[in-house]
Amino acid sequence: MKKILKVIAGLTLCYLLLIVVAWGMSRPHAVKPFVASLDSFTLVGHRGAPRKHPGNTLESFEEALKINGRIMLEMDVHRTKDGEIVVRHDEELGSTTNETGIVRDLTYKEIRALDAGYNIRMGDSFPFRGKGYRIPRLETVLKRFRGVPMSIDIKEHTIECADEVMRLVFENNAQNHVVIGSFSNEVTDHIRHAYPEVATTFSPLEFVKFFILHKLHLTGLYRPKDDVLMLPEFFNEDLPEYLGPDADQGLRAISPGLLKDARVLNLPVIAWTINRKENMERLCSWGISGIITDLPGELDGVCRTSP
Repeated sequence: MKKILKVIAGLTLCYLLLIVVAWGMSRPHAVKPFVASLDSFTLVGHRGAPRKHPGNTLESFEEALKINGRIMLEMDVHRTKDGEIVVRHDEELGSTTNETGIVRDLTYKEIRALDAGYNIRMGDSFPFRGKGYRIPRLETVLKRFRGVPMSIDIKEHTIECADEVMRLVFENNAQNHVVIGSFSNEVTDHIRHAYPEVATTFSPLEFVKFFILHKLHLTGLYRPKDDVLMLPEFFNEDLPEYLGPDADQGLRAISPGLLKDARVLNLPVIAWTINRKENMERLCSWGISGIITDLPGELDGVCRTSP
């Protein structure tokens, strides 16, 4: 028994020493221009202002900017059959438009003809149907909202699509105004290495590394490859926002401790998708860097923003 206790004590001492070493090795992450330009708190319009206009449309982005002139626009992109990059969340068209099928099987001309608000239900009605909403090209968005901070999520997980997105970003001189993300580790790795001056959100693999080291109190050993952490409150993607003590939401992703560890490394943390005022207030009290929301009009001003 004494031997076992000695082993446990030795392992505990080694672990504590490792923690001390890790914190001594903590190095702030080099800040890229996109991150340096952010306010101390950033409001992010999830696909613009999707309760006012269909998300990922020009009208939705314009509405978000009317609400807050310093808002970040969050958007998603796919590639059409003829290689155009369009701004849309779902690959399947029937979720919001008057056509079925998937984006990559149609040309841009065919997609441009669709009613982007046709199948969006709010309560018992379809308020956006027949109002002229269209799926825009990324190039149009970059030109229309030049200089506006944007988060671009690449939904097609191919290097070819990623390179075309980046070609548009550089052609429109937006490389310091965008952060690029993808749920594909391969795509994120490619962006990071091929376009090192452009900010990236954490790939799934990099966040897992960071989260494990955070839980072990060893984030001082972590050397960030990406620039912005965009996370749900909980790992349960179906229930990402805190719903109260009775909700079974699984493992919490965002905590005061994680935010503290991220700050030491100069990593902004932006939470998605937060639509409850009380959650926004709590996250801001913890020191969150930004909030992605469907309700920028209702939540604008809940957290103080820099002038």
